[in-house]
Amino acid sequence: MDSNENSAAAASESGLGSIDLAGTWVSNVSAGLYSVNLVLQGDDPRAPSSVVGIESSVTLVDSVGGRERADSDDSMLDASRLLLRLLGKHVEAHTFDGRDLEVRFSSGEVLTVHRKDMPYESYQVTHHGITYVVGPLPA
Repeated sequence: MDSNENSAAAASESGLGSIDLAGTWVSNVSAGLYSVNLVLQGDDPRAPSSVVGIESSVTLVDSVGGRERADSDDSMLDASRLLLRLLGKHVEAHTFDGRDLEVRFSSGEVLTVHRKDMPYESYQVTHHGITYVVGPLPA
């Protein structure tokens, strides 16, 4: 990897639980044919943002317990519509259980990005120049 082309380095997904997304806020949601990107910005606009690239299904639980799920097998457009509700919301904390990424927002919503069992990556998180790729579970 040429450091001039890309400063991000791949890291073990097990390190995903040790990063801190708290205090960031959703500044952008962008949709592609096969993925949706959730951009998390800190208070310092000069600091690099964190990006959650999603290629799997997501579940969003609102502050009163309503649950909605968008599955990548249906359409990433459905996931982007669901994630648009998070624009401007602040991250309170996140957890990674070795499978799913759960992001809790100060407004009460909880987003779960699910790891899928397909032979493709499910999602990745780029934080401070390091990309954590979460792929399929071993057979």
